[in-house]
Amino acid sequence: NTNHILRSTEILYSRNNTKRIERVKLLAKILMIIFIPIAQTFSQSDRPLVSGGDLLFYLDKTSFQGKENKTYTEFSIMIYADNLKLIENSGKYSASIKIDYELTDLNDNRVNTKSWETVAQFDSVNEVKSLVVYDKWGELTSAGNYKLKVEIKDLESRKTGKINSTIEIKDLASDSIGLSEIQFINDTKESDSGSEKIPNPARRYGLLNPILYFYYELYSSTLNDSVAFNFSVTDEAGVIAKELNSVVEIKEKSKGYIQGINVSKLPSGVYTFTISAKSVDGKLTTIKRNFEILQLDYFAKTPMLSKEDSDMMEKLLDYIAEPYQLSQYKKLNSFNKANFILNFFKNLDPDPTTEENEYLQSLLERFHYANQKFSWGKTEGWTTERGRIFIQNGKPDEIDYHNMDMDSRPYEIWYYRGNRELFYVFGDLNSNGRYSLLHSNKEGEIYNISWRELVSRL
Repeated sequence: NTNHILRSTEILYSRNNTKRIERVKLLAKILMIIFIPIAQTFSQSDRPLVSGGDLLFYLDKTSFQGKENKTYTEFSIMIYADNLKLIENSGKYSASIKIDYELTDLNDNRVNTKSWETVAQFDSVNEVKSLVVYDKWGELTSAGNYKLKVEIKDLESRKTGKINSTIEIKDLASDSIGLSEIQFINDTKESDSGSEKIPNPARRYGLLNPILYFYYELYSSTLNDSVAFNFSVTDEAGVIAKELNSVVEIKEKSKGYIQGINVSKLPSGVYTFTISAKSVDGKLTTIKRNFEILQLDYFAKTPMLSKEDSDMMEKLLDYIAEPYQLSQYKKLNSFNKANFILNFFKNLDPDPTTEENEYLQSLLERFHYANQKFSWGKTEGWTTERGRIFIQNGKPDEIDYHNMDMDSRPYEIWYYRGNRELFYVFGDLNSNGRYSLLHSNKEGEIYNISWRELVSRL
């Protein structure tokens, strides 16, 4: 927690350009996991870290100005929940991990070491398919090079992942205008203490994670001056792919910003994100970091899928593909599975002459809407039965609401009118906001002509 170190942090959103998008974590995971080894794509001097061993996790760090002329470095890790073994208790599920952390100087003199356990809780097994376990901690040190060791163990399966690396912690002290490092983030969530950043230690964005959200801090020794900002995204050849400019007034000596840039149209590859700040006296401060974009075009370059990638794709196809397509996919080898995925999305593109894949865009919009409208407690909207039907079929032509009937529990009927009228009946049997599918005339869905007895209060 950096609150005790930073004097003032104001969270700002550029809402016109960075409309907040709920991420489809299962889908994003397909394109964000480990298709390309990080060590081969990022420069060695600036890259997120990925674990070795049989438990996969990502780790990244970001440094900020600290107190007493030191640097505060925030470490963040990310583990996909379905890598962990679950324990069931009274219908709830949990996974326990143990984290061991050690930081030493290059002469192996210990700076800090600590160990702790984290318990991740889930309402259902299905939740595990969509969730990511995050953790983060901070370290206040002098600038310099250090040795970092992090080991994470799943306490139930005993699977272990390890990172051993040398890291550089920069001196961020500044006489006039200064910037922290760039922190790549996935989202923010509200808490009692304000907005909390959800980091993106893998630094991966693209088709299903289209907004590159980032956080940085501006430091100034003087107030009431203006600073001109330039934000640019450049490809590996140094060509600018995206560029934005803005001017801010300095009102505080330390201020944090969350902003975002839409990168959904950029092709797969490793990019450099640069922030330049120019003060009125002409002083220029620049920071930059690498990140990666994975798009549909990546599959055209992928010779094969790993077993992990293949299993994840199978989950995705089970959700959105026809049964015969899933069956066909299961019979293919790794090389042909990669081609299958590429062709699967291409074949669903209603207008291949355009750069956008309208099918995928529509799919994202449906997930976004489902997460907004149908979430319940910790259960994300897209994993609910209303969310599933909405994603598969789109917006109903008509919804018959019965939320205030005195003689029945809340229920609603969705109608889809095409070549054949389909309907779905959802009921809130416990009157707690959680709707389940009670009856439908669609083949393969639950069929119960006595559904009215379930919602009756009589």
